Amino acid sequence: MEMPVRIPIFRLRAAAAVCAWLGSGTIFYRYINNCSFKSLCTFSGTIVSLKSDCDWTWEMSFYYTVQSGLSIGFGLLAESRDESRFYTILSILAGSSLIGGALSFFMSSVFHKQQEWQSEQEKILAKFALQKGCNGYAGMDPQQ
Repeated sequence: MEMPVRIPIFRLRAAAAVCAWLGSGTIFYRYINNCSFKSLCTFSGTIVSLKSDCDWTWEMSFYYTVQSGLSIGFGLLAESRDESRFYTILSILAGSSLIGGALSFFMSSVFHKQQEWQSEQEKILAKFALQKGCNGYAGMDPQQ
């Protein structure tokens, strides 16, 4: 019978923190009423900025949360309100910390699993070497 897969609580906390960060940013940008600006190039070569939507969609809000929070900054969307700019600064600080922490938790669990697997393989190798009556590792007897 197979053992059920157990997810350590710290992984769930890290995932929940990242989801809360993404969700709060998406909700904030959706309801802060940022306006989008579209730039057009005229035949004379001048660039004209046109104000279009002043209500970002859920998709636009999520997109901006990810791009600003991870400091990607493509520039396709930009805030038009000071409150939004202040929130973006906080979001960048929180997002980089949360993502960095979540990645460190994930990588530490990957390395731990790899170390456990390697230890098991070494035990199998030592047992095989003992059965064959040879030295498992240089400078060690097969029992070690």
